[in-house]
Amino acid sequence: MIKQIEIITYAAAAALLLATLALPAHAGTVTIYNENCTKTYNFSTKKRVRVRVHSPHCTDKKVSVRQGHSETVVVQEKYKTRVGGWFNCEGYRHEAMGTKWGKPDAPPDGDTHVTCKKDWLGVCQCTKD
Repeated sequence: MIKQIEIITYAAAAALLLATLALPAHAGTVTIYNENCTKTYNFSTKKRVRVRVHSPHCTDKKVSVRQGHSETVVVQEKYKTRVGGWFNCEGYRHEAMGTKWGKPDAPPDGDTHVTCKKDWLGVCQCTKD
């Protein structure tokens, strides 16, 4: 009976070890907070903004964030090419839809916090905290 318990214990420990080794590495996240951005749709003002988080060949996601709320986007650290090689993802850009050329300042392997708010012209800008 004791040998059976030992075998079950060793098998469970080995299964747990294999499960932890098989998990992919932690990808980074970009958390977007909408402070006061709005958008106009069908002649009415909506209290939300659509934000694009992207990097070439890696993650390209669009999320809608309500005013006063936040959303988290999980981003990739590496991408696989068609020939099977792996490459590191560059810094991620984050920009409100309708704007271009966001800064690539969100690293793929860390947790980044971004706040979207209107600038002095009333244009929604997303900047890293």
